Amino acid sequence: MSRQDQPNMRETLETLCVQWAALGPEDEGKKLDVQSQIFEIVFDLFKGREDEIVTVFLNDWQKFDPARGSAYDFFSVRLRYQKLNAYRKQKTHQDRTVTKLIQLDSGEEEDPTDRLPAGWDSDPELLLMFDAAACELLIGILELPKRLRGQANNPTRHRYFRLFFTNNAVTCLHGFGVPESWLRRERDLFAAMQEEFLDFFLREHCRTIPDICRSPLKLHGELVEGQSMEETALPLPGDVYASYLNVGENAVSQQKKFYLNEIRNWLS
Repeated sequence: MSRQDQPNMRETLETLCVQWAALGPEDEGKKLDVQSQIFEIVFDLFKGREDEIVTVFLNDWQKFDPARGSAYDFFSVRLRYQKLNAYRKQKTHQDRTVTKLIQLDSGEEEDPTDRLPAGWDSDPELLLMFDAAACELLIGILELPKRLRGQANNPTRHRYFRLFFTNNAVTCLHGFGVPESWLRRERDLFAAMQEEFLDFFLREHCRTIPDICRSPLKLHGELVEGQSMEETALPLPGDVYASYLNVGENAVSQQKKFYLNEIRNWLS
């Protein structure tokens, strides 16, 4: 399937899923035929995630209701959950922050560094995975007028820092888990993020941590004119910031260098 075919495939998916939901027990044969077509489209739309898709069809598919939202969003959200659960199961100990989020509080403790990717201690963005660093970064963003000095302490720099932090926070919540300090300070977390930017790139209106974890991102082409209609990567590429701010990518790149240098100082 080419990138240009994706919008048509998604439209067909929505049509088939509405048909499937309208068929009753007396149309079991037709219902299975429509379901097979849905399977094929979902496998094409979410290539490389076959195991997760099968799990979703086995466990969640019968819960689909077109009145509650689009079929594409249904699969996007549940596949994201499957990815999160698969990551969690790879660890010897369950991540307490994730189990709280899904209301399976095991009460077990673990070494926070156990769930960090290789090279975390040299990459300030990956330090978000370590709870103490996540807390320090959150405090730094909340105290920007005190932390930044001289000409760097200006509204433009503050705005960019909050945008980059918003990206870091969503990347962390989607990919690795929820720092305990963020659960305790959820209101502060949203005060530090740029909520309008969240609304710009997330498909759902998110004002809680679980909301962010559940929400898929808008497609790249929805965010940046001329880009393909495929899933937007995390961390967000520079052209997403440029589109949101209506500036050039070079301006974004320069501001991000300031941001990374500053948070390296905070977290060192």
